[in-house]
Amino acid sequence: MATANYNSDLDNDRDRWREVRLARYANRTGRPVDAVPAADHASEGQGSHAAHTTSKPSPLDFSTLGVPVWYLWAFVADCGGLPALQGLTTNDVCERFVKPLTAQSRLSLAEQLAASDTSAAAAARAGASGSDDPPHLVGVRSADWFVSHAWSYDFLDVVEAITLFAEDERRTLGPDTVVWFDLFSNSQHGTAERGFVWWTGTFTNAIRTLGNVVMVLSPMDRPVPLTRSWCVFELYTCRKTTSNFEVALSRAQAAALLDALRDDPASIYGVFRNIHCQLSSATNPADQREIFRAIQASGGFAVLDREVFAVLEAWTVSRLRELAAAEPDVVERSYWNSALATTLRLQGTYDEAADIQRACLAVREASLGLDHPATVTSLSNLATIYQAQGRAADAVRLFRDALDRCDRAAQSATVEASPMALMLSCNLAGALRANGSGKEALQLYETCLKKFEATRGRDHPETLSCMDHLAGLYQELERLAEAESLFAACVEGRRRALGEDHPDTLVSLNNLGALLERRGRLDAALPVYIECLEQSRRVLGDDHPDTLVSLNNLGNLYRQTEKDADAERLLTECLRKRRAVLGEDHPATIVSINNLAVFYKDVGRYADATPLAEEAAEKAARVFGPKNPKTEAIGGNLEDLYALSKTDKKKCAVM
Repeated sequence: MATANYNSDLDNDRDRWREVRLARYANRTGRPVDAVPAADHASEGQGSHAAHTTSKPSPLDFSTLGVPVWYLWAFVADCGGLPALQGLTTNDVCERFVKPLTAQSRLSLAEQLAASDTSAAAAARAGASGSDDPPHLVGVRSADWFVSHAWSYDFLDVVEAITLFAEDERRTLGPDTVVWFDLFSNSQHGTAERGFVWWTGTFTNAIRTLGNVVMVLSPMDRPVPLTRSWCVFELYTCRKTTSNFEVALSRAQAAALLDALRDDPASIYGVFRNIHCQLSSATNPADQREIFRAIQASGGFAVLDREVFAVLEAWTVSRLRELAAAEPDVVERSYWNSALATTLRLQGTYDEAADIQRACLAVREASLGLDHPATVTSLSNLATIYQAQGRAADAVRLFRDALDRCDRAAQSATVEASPMALMLSCNLAGALRANGSGKEALQLYETCLKKFEATRGRDHPETLSCMDHLAGLYQELERLAEAESLFAACVEGRRRALGEDHPDTLVSLNNLGALLERRGRLDAALPVYIECLEQSRRVLGDDHPDTLVSLNNLGNLYRQTEKDADAERLLTECLRKRRAVLGEDHPATIVSINNLAVFYKDVGRYADATPLAEEAAEKAARVFGPKNPKTEAIGGNLEDLYALSKTDKKKCAVM
């Protein structure tokens, strides 16, 4: 792979980047922050903070005042510049600079700046400033965005992340965007006197009023805000008030994530692995209990996790698009586009992924040659997308072509010659299985698994992928004991290697549940399916194709255990979403049509069952082919329905 080169020299130099921002923004105000008369208070019409009043603090006594993003750099300059703040956390900056600056007024820094703005403007109007130049005002006003962050962060990293967020051309915000940054917007005096109700009221009112929340995430492998219960509360409040939610990353964090995604788009799930809002903590255990109680009463923690995942997924796709569009070199651009296509496939956006990957393949064939490893990778990636789209025959053709090219490049006709060839052989086996060529697939799978175990080890992700697919084929061939052994080993191996809630782990868990169901162990299959569906919704979202597999399987299990209301609800939801997400003729959609028809037949609703069963039979014959086992099973269900026979429910459903 070519070396990533998507930022200018300026953007690769953190210190230089910060110096440029400091020079650009620090002199927009002509007076230091500490030149504020102690008697001044918030300007007329602005909310004043409860900390400087003699009345009892109230959740309603909060200020929405914020500071412009550019002022963050003026503040840095007032504090002595970059060297003075190097290595200091936000908490350090509060103690060393903000508290001393506001000690006399006991106002928030934003309120103190607003008072200074008012005084400067009044002096200019009265001609007392001694200058004909307009006054230099900070421009404190009601904020546009609420900033959620961790006080243990490096302060300069926070400033950098907020600035990048505001400068992002997609948002058209700019440096004059005003942020509610609690370091500046809350008075930092007497904070210990405010209780849980005051803080929750303040944050809730601020977020509800502003309607926009940006969370600074760092480090990406375990974002600190999501380990702190108060930051999780802010996320909960954002969702409760239907406010906009975005994330801000420093340049270093963004670059590290994008580099990882370029090499392996699935690495985003390594980030998700460590995002669990329910594991957050608070200094005061009582605060944590109250926050958790509120969250659990309003959708639960999984919904908050999904909120973060969805924003990160959107951010990833957006940044990959931007990097591809900005790259002038056509080959370099193909690497970003390939990563984008794979990311879209992982998110279940198959059609666009296929279009982008086809364009990548054309570029690489023309620029690098037919047998170049990057070209072969694009061909394999396109085949994988085709298989996800239900185009198994096309996937077989492309995987065979990719394997032939790989073998030519290695000047060998054996799988052992190339690690890429080994993975391609396993992928080809999967496409053959999907296309109904089980015998050829079985030979390939068994050969590949032995070689993966010998060369990669039993817990390597590629070994586990091959193991999972072979177990699925064993299940189809009724070699159930062998299938169960492999599925169980695969689940445990993926949990160790990838984590409990990685999408691949959830696939194996779902497959184990299907195997237990096939063996008649319905009580054992039920908790497996429920766990898999809950985690899939949390990690992948309600409409992801993998989530719909779990939805289908749990609905089918409810059908077999005569939980009719639950079965109808899940099977109907699954069919509706598969029609919308995958299309009318996708194999999984056809399976869902059949399964809902079987449910209606089993409960005696023949009028509802018949049109669905006829639709499933027609589509199966056309898409799978008349001799495919699934076509025969679906056709048999229609015959059973016509005859109103009492065929065992378990044999009717297609997994």
